Amino acid sequence: MGERINHVDAVLRSKGRTRILFIGTDCPGLDADYLSAAATHLEVHDAVVGPSRDGGVVLMGARRPWPRLGELRWSSARLHDDLTAACGQQGWATARLGLRSDVDSASDLLEAGAELAGDARCTRRDLAEWIAERSGVLRAAAGRRPRAAQ
Repeated sequence: MGERINHVDAVLRSKGRTRILFIGTDCPGLDADYLSAAATHLEVHDAVVGPSRDGGVVLMGARRPWPRLGELRWSSARLHDDLTAACGQQGWATARLGLRSDVDSASDLLEAGAELAGDARCTRRDLAEWIAERSGVLRAAAGRRPRAAQ
C-alpha cells in the first residue's frame, strides 16, 4: 500500500498538485466538514492524519512528497503511530484530526449502520437501511471467530 501511495503522490505532484489528501474508502463517517478541516490544516502543517479507532488511518494528507511509506505496518493497529513517526523523522509539523471508524469487519459494519441511521445524506441513510435489513446475518458473521483463531 505504501509504495502505491508514494507512486500516486509522485504522479500528482509531477502534475503540479501540492496539497494532496488520500482517504480510505471504508470510512462512511467521512463528511465535508472533516475533509475541509484536513485541507485547512494543510495550509499551515506539512501533513494531516485522520486516525481510525482501530489504530489505522482514514485520511492522510501532505504538502510535501511523502517519505517512503512501504515499510509502514499497513492494515494494523500501529499504522497511525508509524505514519506520524515517519512524518516526525522528516521534521514535519503534523496535524491530527478527530477519530473516525472504518469498516474492517461485520461488527464494524453494524456499528457504521447505527452511526449512519440519522445521517442527513440520503445515500448514507440508504446504507444504514441496507445494513439494518441484513443485521441478523451480520451479527452471525460478527460472532464467528476468524478461521485462523479457531
